[in-house]
Amino acid sequence: MCLRGETIIIDGGSTTYRMVEFLTPLKLKIITNSFAIAEYLVKHSENSVYLPGGIIFPESQLILDPFDEDMYRNFRASKVFMGVGGIGTQGVTNKAINLIRVERLMIDQADKLIILADSSKFETAGDLLLCGFDRIAVIITDSGIPEEAKGLLKAHDVEVVIV
Repeated sequence: MCLRGETIIIDGGSTTYRMVEFLTPLKLKIITNSFAIAEYLVKHSENSVYLPGGIIFPESQLILDPFDEDMYRNFRASKVFMGVGGIGTQGVTNKAINLIRVERLMIDQADKLIILADSSKFETAGDLLLCGFDRIAVIITDSGIPEEAKGLLKAHDVEVVIV
């Protein structure tokens, strides 16, 4: 899914953390707001890792800039990988109001949005709309995805990858 030397953004979260071991041999430029993802990549790869300045939230291992998220505005990425709180009929949602702004900025800075979501995310939707299906290129999920959800994604030309 990634090519050697690409610049990508990875939003922090337990689902996106699971993908980083597959990125270790690729020598990517990786921008992330996750202290845990950055730490893993620095210890186990030759990727270049960029972190925003800000406050580390220990419970989520995220770094959030309380001011302007200026770092993201200075990078362009081919892809952004992101977990979500839920997937509903309008698009993908999240429940964390303090994250929505930076996640939208991450999406704006990338050519392609790739969502990583287990099939349970199709049964719930958060209160905050992150983006509509028109912005999503790929959703990576498991075989438990409901048929109705597959149809909804197909109708919006969203590629579904089952792992």
